[in-house]
Amino acid sequence: MITHGYRLKMLNPFGGVKKIDKLLETDQLNQEFARLVEQITRRLLQAGLQGEEQFYEEVVKVTDEVLPCETTAIFILQNGEFQRMKVTTNLEAELPPEIYQPGEGLTGQALKRSSTGELSGQIFLYNTVSRKLHKNRVVEGNKTFLEIYQKQLPSGQVRHLLALPIYGPDYDKVVGILQVMNKLKHPSSTALSQVGFINRDVALLTIIATLVGNTLHNQHHLNRLKKLASISVGMESLTTPKKLYRYVAQEAAKVIGAEDCSIFRVDAAGEYLELVESLTTPPTDFGEHWRLRISQTPGCGLTAYVAASKKPEFFKGKEYKSHPACRDYHEHYRYLPSRDCHSLLIIPLLDFKGECLGVMRLTNKTQPDRINSFDQEDYEIAKTLGSQLANALRRETHFQHKNQQLKDFLKAQVKLLQLGQYGLEHLADPALALRKMVEGASDLLQADLVCLFPYDLDYQGQHGYDPKWVEVSPEGRLSQEEIKPPRPNGITARVKASEEGYAFIDLSKEPELRSSFLETEQIRSVLGVTMLADGVALGVLYFDYRRIPELSREDIRLARIVANLTALILHNAQISQHKSLKEWQLLKALEEHKILLDALHERLDVLSDQLDAPSNYATRYLSDLINQREVNPEEQLYKIEQAGSWMRTQLLMTERMLKMGQLDLEEPRFEQTDLIPLIDDVITEYGQEAHEKRIQLICDAPDNLPLIYGDDRFIYTILSNLVVNAINFTPPDGKVRLNSGLKDDIIYVDIYDTGVGIVPEERDLIFQKFYRGKKGGYGGTGIGCGLFYAQKFARLHNGSLRLINTHDCGSWFRLELPLALENPTSPSLLSPLAGWLSSS
Repeated sequence: MITHGYRLKMLNPFGGVKKIDKLLETDQLNQEFARLVEQITRRLLQAGLQGEEQFYEEVVKVTDEVLPCETTAIFILQNGEFQRMKVTTNLEAELPPEIYQPGEGLTGQALKRSSTGELSGQIFLYNTVSRKLHKNRVVEGNKTFLEIYQKQLPSGQVRHLLALPIYGPDYDKVVGILQVMNKLKHPSSTALSQVGFINRDVALLTIIATLVGNTLHNQHHLNRLKKLASISVGMESLTTPKKLYRYVAQEAAKVIGAEDCSIFRVDAAGEYLELVESLTTPPTDFGEHWRLRISQTPGCGLTAYVAASKKPEFFKGKEYKSHPACRDYHEHYRYLPSRDCHSLLIIPLLDFKGECLGVMRLTNKTQPDRINSFDQEDYEIAKTLGSQLANALRRETHFQHKNQQLKDFLKAQVKLLQLGQYGLEHLADPALALRKMVEGASDLLQADLVCLFPYDLDYQGQHGYDPKWVEVSPEGRLSQEEIKPPRPNGITARVKASEEGYAFIDLSKEPELRSSFLETEQIRSVLGVTMLADGVALGVLYFDYRRIPELSREDIRLARIVANLTALILHNAQISQHKSLKEWQLLKALEEHKILLDALHERLDVLSDQLDAPSNYATRYLSDLINQREVNPEEQLYKIEQAGSWMRTQLLMTERMLKMGQLDLEEPRFEQTDLIPLIDDVITEYGQEAHEKRIQLICDAPDNLPLIYGDDRFIYTILSNLVVNAINFTPPDGKVRLNSGLKDDIIYVDIYDTGVGIVPEERDLIFQKFYRGKKGGYGGTGIGCGLFYAQKFARLHNGSLRLINTHDCGSWFRLELPLALENPTSPSLLSPLAGWLSSS
């Protein structure tokens, strides 16, 4: 069983009944009392969430139920005065409006003394029968008390009085009184009891008063949190420290009720304080040095003393004046409206890291009738506001630092772009470009000395340097004799072996490396960066510092970029040294192209004659038709048909030549392609031509074949050229057969014909451009490009086209294409000169 004594201590830790065992006589009463306390607690906690008026009504109602008396009243301290919140009576009588108005009687004396803390925690129990005030002493004014309240009570007499204090938020100050008067014999009776209040009544009223105090504390705490949250939201919209100082000073003075609020900032070194904000304007006779006087440096005043300790301090009147660290500090407050400092609250501004950024000082807490002292609640509010201000200042400082870093980064990027642009503009003069790059690197990384040691351009793994490319900035800082290239056991070897491509060495810690670099005692640290171009190390760039012991990652990143830009210039110098060789290769390539152009002109002449042949035949038939004197309709029709046939032949030749020439200029678009539809399209297109020439065009292709990677336009051109070639060289009543299949992951297409065949000496010539066989075709013409383009397009697909067999009764060509296992890489279609340039 949970005893009620534990509950009383939990609910009212600062006052009330000390030993509950003296109040309760039996276990049965103890159990009933515990259940009653639980009901009271539950009802009052629920009422506290509904509102102020509903809460006080429920307090009086609960009090009347558990402790029936003639009247019940509750008084709460507001604006320095006790106000009557609720008064009820259990008798059917109208109460006068001035009833229970605190006056000079017992209740009034108790209220006044409780507000000053003199009677805190006391229970006022008055019994007119014994005419004694239990618990301590008789309060003066009993006569006045009886005269006032006996006239106002419905019963017209005062027999018993029980008044208990209601403690405030900090449990150290009475903020109200819960009072009952004239105990009734029974809840439903109107007769007054002859027996006064007993210990059980005192215990019940103590619990109710404690619950009221706890509710007021919670409401006060909630209101304080709302105020602080509102202030915090207001701080988010302020972006400058000046606005933050002003806003926090105004809100702190308003919420806490201080006469003045001043904020002091600790300087960057944390050595002294500077006044940045004060709400009070000094009087005209105080002089212009008032800010200096109230913001004394450390050791001269209380503010500095508290700031150094980083602990909050309360000071009242004589306390701070007599403090050894204050000296004559109180004289500095003559500028206040009150002309004196009665109380101080000094809070350090601690950020989330625990660092003190300054001090907030509140002076003279004011109330309507007097200047009061700061309490614990004021300290909590000021501490929270101070932390919020410090964090806001820290965030603002962080943002400013980030903005400055961003500006520095952008400036560095601009310098890098300028260096890169300058290097590109002066590639023709590597010496000048290297000089400007080294000077720019010295300025960009604020290095005391920059040295460039490039490897010999013919460097083949040996430790050699090209002395004519060595650069030093600032120019003239070291003589040529003082510049000592790093030896293999020095910094160069370390940088070369470093996986990150750079090394930072403090020469003060490794004195044995000094002789490996520059013979000077002034160099303190060295940053060596390998210069890389296309993954090849071309040298080392050194940045020397006399004052900086270490560099940031950003400095190292910039150094590596500068080193790579310098490497590009060195790479260009290496290319320039081989310029004569490239020029000789270029002249040789031009001579080869001249030979190719001459051969091309010869081929074009042949092509012109071959393209003119059909038009000449058509012209001859038309001329004979025009000059014919005797009209023979059959002969005329024959000549007209022949002329039209030759003209169509020329048109087809021209179209095919244009299509193949257009494809020759394009790159194939490789994708998965089905060969069967392409074969069917070729058979359909040239089937009519074969039929007119009385040639059987036969297709033995299977229903399906695996896919290949290819461009259907190119493959269709290969097949059509082979079929047209076979039809042109096959006599009437002959056959042209297409057969396809799969062998060893290769798809093949065989084209057989029963034509004139190919003589052995022409087997290696038929795939040359513009070559035509010695054996003429049957009614067909050509320009000698069909087999050339067919073989070229087959090779673009990583395939082949070859002549398998030939004899007097026909030819057998085979086209082979790989399966769609991977996307082939098309060989370059550029000229030999373009290929040479790309390889170089």
